[in-house]
Amino acid sequence: MLRSKFVLIALILVCVLSFATFKDIAGSPYSAAIEKLHASGIVEAFDGYFYPAEALSRADAAEWIVKTFKLSTIHSMKIEEEVEKKFVYTDPLGVIDEAFVVPSAKDIVDIEGEEYIEGLIKVRAEEVVNGEYRPFEPITAAEFGLAVAKVLFGVDEPVDYEAKLRELVYAPAELLSLDRPLRREEAAQILSNFVENPDFTIITILATADIHGHIEPYFPSGAKYPVGAVEKMAYFVNTERAMQPNLLLLDVGDAPYNTNVANLFEGEPVIKIMNMMGYDAMVLGNHDFDFPFNVMERNSQLANFPFLGANTLYLGESPYFLEPYIIKEIAGLKIAIVGLTDDSSAWYTHPRNVAGITFEEQYSAAQRVLDGVSPQVDLVFALAHLHGGNR
Repeated sequence: MLRSKFVLIALILVCVLSFATFKDIAGSPYSAAIEKLHASGIVEAFDGYFYPAEALSRADAAEWIVKTFKLSTIHSMKIEEEVEKKFVYTDPLGVIDEAFVVPSAKDIVDIEGEEYIEGLIKVRAEEVVNGEYRPFEPITAAEFGLAVAKVLFGVDEPVDYEAKLRELVYAPAELLSLDRPLRREEAAQILSNFVENPDFTIITILATADIHGHIEPYFPSGAKYPVGAVEKMAYFVNTERAMQPNLLLLDVGDAPYNTNVANLFEGEPVIKIMNMMGYDAMVLGNHDFDFPFNVMERNSQLANFPFLGANTLYLGESPYFLEPYIIKEIAGLKIAIVGLTDDSSAWYTHPRNVAGITFEEQYSAAQRVLDGVSPQVDLVFALAHLHGGNR
């Protein structure tokens, strides 16, 4: 008798779940795509309606794109006085201050979905014009297509985004080139093609750099508000991991030293915190040579992650505690991470700290390692602490 009751309950649940999530999508040719996005947590049903034929707002577009491609959500810092937003870090001797962490646009402050808009702006897939984002205005098909293309193909190199979209059979380039408002159902169809494609894999890489021992929040020179702290970093990383298990956490050098507490204990506190955060690897920066080489050796033994240094030599040999690269397998893909240090790093520290240490020319070392590791892997990433001449 008990078994019969269980079967009845199960049947009732199946029947309930079989009904459409939204009341107004039965007539949409893209109803299956809408349901797919809802099942994936990308779109939500607050009042039971999806409004498939209505224009997609710029705010909703940002949320859907960020969720589809598992981009990071960014929570800005709210302060009383007005501070001009900085988007690009250009001063090699400067520091991050509150101008980098305040809201990106005046018209997105405290609106629903602000963190998704900030996330899309952070990867430079969208831009702020005259201090405004216009979150509630419709986004055109062409604007939506450009944002998706920038997420997929990046923004650091010149790219023919329209041509790239045409190469993707699951991205309708003709639609994404139209200068008219994009309907919500059309956007759902476009994004569901990525969600449903078994060959489309998303791997998230979080990279920190130049921590310089800043365990606690700090006040940049002339600033009124503290920024930074590993506690915030750890919270951010844990949040991202909960959303995206296919994630690498890497450091691009200059982490352990340069504050009083970090220097007093020769980098040990920072390494222990990085262990707790679950770093996958760290490359040596020039400030990693601010203490004698045996301190670096000790810290490498303390770390639960490898120290990378493909072009760092001691007495002409690669030190046993440094790896030129590591290979990680994520989502069925083999990924090589190659570590390179600026070959002029010896100039930035006391000579006794680099006694016996030489640096192979960084690009020659990169090519040497690349030639050896490429046949073994699907992807190669360079984790490089360079001060110039990047190419």
